[in-house]
Amino acid sequence: MNKLIRILPFVIIFSLTLTGCLPTEETPTDTLQTEEEFLTYLQASEDELLSALDEYYSPVNIPEGMSLNRIEVQPERHLITYYYNLGRYEPTIEELAEEATKDIDLSAFSLFGMFPTANRQKKTYTVERAERAVLKETDEYQFRWNYQGDGEELLQKGLEYYGEETEINGQTGYVTPVTARMLIANTPEGVGTENVFYQVVWVDDGRLFFAKVPVEFAENPEDLSPYMQMEKKEIGG
Repeated sequence: MNKLIRILPFVIIFSLTLTGCLPTEETPTDTLQTEEEFLTYLQASEDELLSALDEYYSPVNIPEGMSLNRIEVQPERHLITYYYNLGRYEPTIEELAEEATKDIDLSAFSLFGMFPTANRQKKTYTVERAERAVLKETDEYQFRWNYQGDGEELLQKGLEYYGEETEINGQTGYVTPVTARMLIANTPEGVGTENVFYQVVWVDDGRLFFAKVPVEFAENPEDLSPYMQMEKKEIGG
C-alpha cells in the first residue's frame, strides 16, 4: 500500500498528460493584484473567450484574517484563481530560488491543478522542510473556477481524481483531504499523517469550481460549505 501511495501522483500525471489535461510546459499566467485590476484586464483582453465574459464569480466568505494576495488568469487552461493569505509564510531566499528554477510544475496534476507543489522535487526528507511546506500550504485559501465549457462535463472528465463524493449542506462536493506527508517526497512511514487542508471540487451555476481550505478553518468536510459560496457579478455593471 505504501508503494502505491508513493507512485500514485506519477500515475495521475501520466494519465492526465495523455488526456490533454496536463500542460507539458509552464502554463502562461497573467497576475492581477486587485479585483479592479482584474476587471480592467478582462475588459481589455484580446482573448476571445475572456473578452466574451459578461459575468464573473468571486468568493463570499473569506477565512478570518486572510486578505487577497493576487488573482491569476490562465487563458490556455481557462482558469481564474483568487489567492488569499494569512501572511504567516515568508519564503526564504533558498525557497524563492527553488521556485524560480523548478522544471516540473506539479500544480497541474489535474484540470484544476489540485495538488500542492511544495517541495515535491526534494529527494531528502527533513523535519524543517516538512514544517515549511505545511506552513506555506496552510497560509492560503484558493477559490478557482473554469470559465469555458459545461461544468458537469468538465467534472466527469476528471472525476476519478477529485476525491470522495460528499454532501455538504445540501450540495454535492468532491473532497480530498491533504496530509502533511503528501507535501514532501520520501516522508518516513507513520510521519505527517495529519490533515492540513481540504480541496473540494463542485459544480454550480453550470460552472466547475474548486477551493482549497486549511483545516484551521474547516476541521471536517461539512465545514467547507461557507467557502464554496460565491457571488456572480456583472462585468462593467
